[in-house]
Amino acid sequence: MRRAAAALMVLIGSVALAGCSAPHSVPESAPSSPPAFVAESTPDGFERWDLVGLWRVSDAEGTDGDTWLYLGADEARVWSDCGFQFGGWSAGGGKVIVDIYMWHMGCSTKDGQPAIPWLSDTVGYESAAEGWTLLSATGEVTARLRIDGVPPPHPDTNDDARQQPVLDDDLRTLLRDVSPPDDMRTAAADELAGRWIPEAPAPRDPHVAISADGTWTASDGCNGTRGRWAVAPDESLLTTTGPTTLIGCEGSGEPGSFGQARAAAFDGDVLVLFDGTGAVTGRLVRADD
Repeated sequence: MRRAAAALMVLIGSVALAGCSAPHSVPESAPSSPPAFVAESTPDGFERWDLVGLWRVSDAEGTDGDTWLYLGADEARVWSDCGFQFGGWSAGGGKVIVDIYMWHMGCSTKDGQPAIPWLSDTVGYESAAEGWTLLSATGEVTARLRIDGVPPPHPDTNDDARQQPVLDDDLRTLLRDVSPPDDMRTAAADELAGRWIPEAPAPRDPHVAISADGTWTASDGCNGTRGRWAVAPDESLLTTTGPTTLIGCEGSGEPGSFGQARAAAFDGDVLVLFDGTGAVTGRLVRADD
């Protein structure tokens, strides 16, 4: 993710930790998740990387004709007349989550983070003749996406940041579907909610707290982070990861293990997380077990 002119970015609910004195400090106002969504016609024949692109946005609340949505790797970026905002995204099986948590100073409002109503209402997607249609939890159109031009130059970022992302094998690997081994049972959404700790004991209380409202927080014992999550109709795990600090710590990598996961399954009572390559990123047990 390009963080050009970082001084001009505003960080929502910053994870400001002084040493390890507050190891579980995370943003207090993670966005709530919309209700579960199932597309009327799941986009069969499409892969999640088909959403990768720099898309002009139309038929979206609060926008004009000069709004673009960039989806590349695990980064989402919204370009509009105020500048740019960015965060993370994940999609699969007709369901999508987008989590915007940083923005250019020119987009700030008196309340801080600028609202993007059409994007915050989006939970699903369907293919369209020219690109994609984004949908709300009730199936209403929140926006239409098509490839059409690029945003105008901006003095606080480079030209590469407003071009079409390159879809290569590395990006396809990052976004590909992952199936757990046959001897494990795929985790359902209602089984993931709760507080999880490493299977192997670790110092400083590293953990992941997964909420039923579609948000999650985590700590490695010194650094906190948060994000959004969902389970798609195809049973893939969708996650986004927000900002974090980089304090050296003797804990465990729980924030990364869940934020990078593309599949979750149970090996007995152990929750096993897999990234886009199929590698295990974490083995967790319930904190209250």
